[in-house]
Amino acid sequence: MIEQVFGYYVAIFLIIVSLLVASTSIPFIGFIHKRWKGFAIGCLLQPVFCAVTTLAALLAIYFYEQYDLRNHREAAMVTVKQAIPGGDVETWYLKPDDECYYEYWEAGEKSVGYDDSRLFDVIPLDSNSVGVDDRLVVKFDLNTHQVTATDYGKPLEVVKVDWDRVREYFSRLKQ
Repeated sequence: MIEQVFGYYVAIFLIIVSLLVASTSIPFIGFIHKRWKGFAIGCLLQPVFCAVTTLAALLAIYFYEQYDLRNHREAAMVTVKQAIPGGDVETWYLKPDDECYYEYWEAGEKSVGYDDSRLFDVIPLDSNSVGVDDRLVVKFDLNTHQVTATDYGKPLEVVKVDWDRVREYFSRLKQ
């Protein structure tokens, strides 16, 4: 399992700190150009600049995160879902690049944050099945176009299958 939560929040913190440090130069640039009047205007503009750039950075990070999540979902060769009693839903997106993107939805609404979404490795078990994290097994029948998925032996719902990606994945394994 690849978990990068800590590094993600450290990067956000470092971006915001670097914006704060960069904004301290505004009063000094004002002083260089207009002396004390420029310094005073720079001191007034510094918090505005800091707030606007921090908001822009956070929005950029949010939109990049949404873009990345959409790419994980669209790149899936098979999507498997399990409804848990109480309304929670687990969804696995198995991708042909040997990654599995996992989401956990609480009572129909996606929880905010990376704590509920993770990347796992997809491991080929034999010539027509793959496994994820020693619990999820997905078997493909390429001739009849049928997929069966189990989680610790319990059957799961197969939501979507991209047979072109599945064939490409297993033909790559045979080489």
